[in-house]
Amino acid sequence: MMFGFFRKKRIDQYCKGALQYFEKLKKDALMKAALARQNRQAPAILYSDPEDDEETTRYSLSLDDGKTEAPSPPQKGTEGGRGQIRYSRKPTGERVELSSEDMSRLRACFADTLKGKITFVDKLLSYSREKNMSSAAIYRAAGIDRRLYSKIISDRYYKPSKDTAIAIALALHLDLKQTTELLGLAGYTLSNWNKRDVIIEYFINERIYKLVYINEVLYCLDQKIIGR
Repeated sequence: MMFGFFRKKRIDQYCKGALQYFEKLKKDALMKAALARQNRQAPAILYSDPEDDEETTRYSLSLDDGKTEAPSPPQKGTEGGRGQIRYSRKPTGERVELSSEDMSRLRACFADTLKGKITFVDKLLSYSREKNMSSAAIYRAAGIDRRLYSKIISDRYYKPSKDTAIAIALALHLDLKQTTELLGLAGYTLSNWNKRDVIIEYFINERIYKLVYINEVLYCLDQKIIGR
């Protein structure tokens, strides 16, 4: 009876936290979408180039203080204005300077991606060595069959299901950035628009990795539990 009371209290607490986290992400996403629509609808500030008769868009960017500055358009009747704003087709752009260290990282990243050097299994084994976790500890914590886990790690290019990849990330106690990276190597992601994914993300952010706790909340919130 006492254990049932504390279990219910824990589930209620996690359900409340997960729902609040979901509502916050949804609110933030809606605000960003509204701002994006507003920016798309706002008229662009354009100006005229008296030396060019072609109508194309040109923007001005000050690189000194990082603030965008738009020159004033010519007034009606002024030279080059001819009563309306004309546009320049001359290309403008901002040059981005990268350090040699940044370039090396980018080259290594592209090379690994193109050559397929890093796979889901490679990253899984790397994390298991880093955290000094045995195979048995991982597949037990993930709630997956020993034979399935053996099949995964024996094939470097094995692509697990999304639930299996999530369960393994939880078993490894990965943070959200590491989880996103590991899932990405298997072709998956945690979507901010998917309630189930947001609940799982909430537990990862709270560093609560026990699969049974997460499945209890998923079940209570009418979501598919991990592993079923």
